[in-house]
Amino acid sequence: MKCLKLILISSFLVLPFLLTAQKSKKLERSQNYNSISKRNIRLDRSVDQLLEEASELMGNNNSVALDKVQEALAISITDEDKLQEAKCYLLLGSINQNIEEWDLSVNSYQSALIILESSFPESLQYVEALSGMANSYEQLERYSDAISVLDKKLNAVDISEDKASTYLDLADNHLKAGNYENTEGSLDNADDIISKESLQILQIRSQAIRAKLLAQQDNVDEAVDFYQQSQSFNIALDSIGVQNTLNEVSLEETKEELINAYSRQNRVDEEIQLRNQSIADNSSRGRSKEVSKEKVALSKTLIDIGNTSAAIKELEDAAVLASKSSDPVERASAFEALGDAYFEAGNTEESVEAYRNYRQAINEVEQQRILQQQEKEGILKKQQDIFSLSSELALDESRYNLQENQLFLQRIAIYGLLFLLFGAFISVYFILKNARKSKTMSEMLALKSLRSQMNPHFIFNALNSVNQFIAVNDERAANKFLSDFSKLMRLVLDNSQKDFITLAEEQEIISLYLKLEHNRFRDKFNYTFEVDDEITLDSVEIPPMLIQPYIENAIWHGLRYKEEIGQLDVRFSLKDQKIIVEIADNGIGRKKSAELKTTNQKSHKSTGISNTQERVSIINKVYHKNYNVSVSDLNEHEGTLVTIELPQNTNHHE
Repeated sequence: MKCLKLILISSFLVLPFLLTAQKSKKLERSQNYNSISKRNIRLDRSVDQLLEEASELMGNNNSVALDKVQEALAISITDEDKLQEAKCYLLLGSINQNIEEWDLSVNSYQSALIILESSFPESLQYVEALSGMANSYEQLERYSDAISVLDKKLNAVDISEDKASTYLDLADNHLKAGNYENTEGSLDNADDIISKESLQILQIRSQAIRAKLLAQQDNVDEAVDFYQQSQSFNIALDSIGVQNTLNEVSLEETKEELINAYSRQNRVDEEIQLRNQSIADNSSRGRSKEVSKEKVALSKTLIDIGNTSAAIKELEDAAVLASKSSDPVERASAFEALGDAYFEAGNTEESVEAYRNYRQAINEVEQQRILQQQEKEGILKKQQDIFSLSSELALDESRYNLQENQLFLQRIAIYGLLFLLFGAFISVYFILKNARKSKTMSEMLALKSLRSQMNPHFIFNALNSVNQFIAVNDERAANKFLSDFSKLMRLVLDNSQKDFITLAEEQEIISLYLKLEHNRFRDKFNYTFEVDDEITLDSVEIPPMLIQPYIENAIWHGLRYKEEIGQLDVRFSLKDQKIIVEIADNGIGRKKSAELKTTNQKSHKSTGISNTQERVSIINKVYHKNYNVSVSDLNEHEGTLVTIELPQNTNHHE
């Protein structure tokens, strides 16, 4: 009790010091951090302003954008603003998507989700993180992961347009994963919302995805109908300045899927017609880069069918368009294909000139790749610094706290009191542990003593039976009895040093004992021994010699004095996850048995029964079990029922 009082008093003393230390720390939280000073990070800016500036720089100057994200993250962490911290990770995910670092993008969105899912599950940022994560998984072709994230998003959005868009994302990923049935189900769900809410822009994408699904199933004609409808509507919207990137991407994928289907079915004319239609559509919209790509792709089909001259014409047009492009990759693709076509047609000079232009474009591509790689390496290094910022700030804070002279005395007091508190807890723990151990050892000794008393008592009663046979000159019965008796003694002595034996071993002892006693008192009782089939005897352990004393008591004090032949029933049954042992006899009953006792017997309490009851009590305490023994009269004049409840727990040595 003294130790517990000390703990309580110490707690009240420690609390004011802790509150004071925390308050002082919070006042100085944004100063003297090494990780901030070495990065030249200012802490006097608005996080929202920094993130807005970083968002505007994304794509044009990712390096500077990352500097601003890092500054915003430092402020968010030092201010303990979890929502702003999550916003920083969201923008970092967007930057990684922009540079197509999809693995880093997943990590960024995961960092945001860890915060948002636990603290801000109703926020718009949570939905944004799920969308970014799903898109990154899709780009990594981890479609099952993308689908799992989109299922979460579906439960997080409430607006009809967002739900329809999410169903379309699910349909797209199911289609790419080859799950046609799930694709159709997601499309149907999206179309129900689109139709109900008149979401025409989403209808374009829905029709495009359904066309892709039909094309993959080689239902090309129906797929073309959906594609033409969505393409026409998309061009009409584009003409009035309404553009949607997801629709454009989906329509492009659908077109390529239709061309693949035409190719599988050897419908070359329709494949060429679809390419020409795409060229015409892109030309009318001033998209020269897309026109160049389509002409290069069309030329390959024309060469495959032997129309090299037409292919060269398309490639010459593509080369002219590509020459005007600032994209060296596009120029390299066009001139390489043109050089190959000239070479196949035997136009050597034109082929050499095309290859020269191709080589020039490739050199530009390589230079561009080197510059991009250098930029990407710098960006990746900055991202490593950003991800390490949180742990470094925590370390700086720890170092800063250790250097604070103003908190020195408070910390000494806190550490001293915590040491006393810890010492008090340790003292209480060992005192209680030693007391419990001493009590357990005392009870174990008592249990061992009681167990050792059971064997002489049992042997003495059994030898009385041998003596009875010898007294009546029944040598043969005595010899047979001694043979069974020796077997029984061996079992008893083998188990005498064990704390627990299996129920199967106890059953063997009981069966042998009943056989011996029945041979002696054959004219006094008959018996039955039943075991429920549901009980696995080898899997249940009980203390040795727990049941036998009650059977012995029933024979010696109930059935032996009965004038006619009595009946003893021993029954093992399973009830409510417990094993119930019932020992029922129709002997003279407890009341009459007490009346027949001699004066010496009345002054001498039954050793076997009293020892067994005491053993049960100690075992319940030491092993935390719930063995229960109850004795009742079967009726007013005769018969006794002993009920023993055994827990069906096999591990008694915990």
